Amino acid sequence: MLLTDIMYEDLNCFEEALKHFGTRVELTIALEMGRKLSAEDAYKTIKEELKVLKDCRKQFKKDKEC
Repeated sequence: MLLTDIMYEDLNCFEEALKHFGTRVELTIALEMGRKLSAEDAYKTIKEELKVLKDCRKQFKKDKEC
């Protein structure tokens, strides 16, 4: 069992969404830095991911589920 498996085994749905958001942003930035994605497209992608995360947060606050 990996340390990351232990660290992330008890995440709620919002924490899972936050982890996913961080991974997606990291990938988007790497693509933009490698010139595989334009700065404008990277911005749009991150903005869309943030909207999904905010929606999940609202749902979690309301129902404790995403």
